[in-house]
Amino acid sequence: MRKRPDIARITVIIPTYNMAALLAEAVESVLANSFSDVELMIADDGSTDNIFSTIRQIRARLDNDRRSKFHYLKIRHQGKSVAINRALSRARGDFITILDADDKLPVHSLRTRYERATETGAELVLGGFSTFDGHRILGYRSLTPNKNRERLIKELLFNIKSPFHQNSMLVSKALMERVGFYDENLLRAQDKDYAIRLLREANTVEIIDKPVYLYRRYERGYTNRLRNRLRTIYYKWKVIDKHTSGCRRIMGLAWGSLVEVGKMGYEFFSIYKN
Repeated sequence: MRKRPDIARITVIIPTYNMAALLAEAVESVLANSFSDVELMIADDGSTDNIFSTIRQIRARLDNDRRSKFHYLKIRHQGKSVAINRALSRARGDFITILDADDKLPVHSLRTRYERATETGAELVLGGFSTFDGHRILGYRSLTPNKNRERLIKELLFNIKSPFHQNSMLVSKALMERVGFYDENLLRAQDKDYAIRLLREANTVEIIDKPVYLYRRYERGYTNRLRNRLRTIYYKWKVIDKHTSGCRRIMGLAWGSLVEVGKMGYEFFSIYKN
């Protein structure tokens, strides 16, 4: 059967909120990818910066690049989960992946994940990721190919370091439709919650032990770090509570608190590279 021209192989969703200064870099990393059959969706969560100027530049850029289908969704500020869900409800690609507006994709990211998915029939493909500071690569987080999904879920919930960046996931549309949307009650840790739900529902999961995502690291002041970490602890509790029960829930909440305190110390007294 011939593929419909209005349906792309991959939908790349870029949620953004006041990230106009970096959004163009994220978009350019998508257009520079070796895989070109892409639907690009920018989900703007009510930005108040110069986002419209950036969108005009992106549209002008795409006027000269007919490979990608482009959609800009402007919604009232309600949080990242709501913005992503609006885009998911409109996504038409066979597969879907998410790229944060301040991050980037390596040049072969989309092709590598798409080929693994289509060659194996996997509904969910995960990969490693690199960290960068805007100028240079700081480190690489590998992902062991033989890890089973329950081990990955346990590490997502309880490890100091996440086993993979949730935006390294390439998700089949069929799997997304079964799992549903992001939990809009979670203002942080929503990506962990969604990754766990995908891992539990997917018929087949494939792991790529190479970087398929570039995660930007920032040097923030201690006050901002403390505020962000405390908010994360609260929502991480909600995710643990959602995905555990009984004694495991009680132990999980206690251990999860210790992990987040450990992360706080790690961020305060060391330089995060991977």
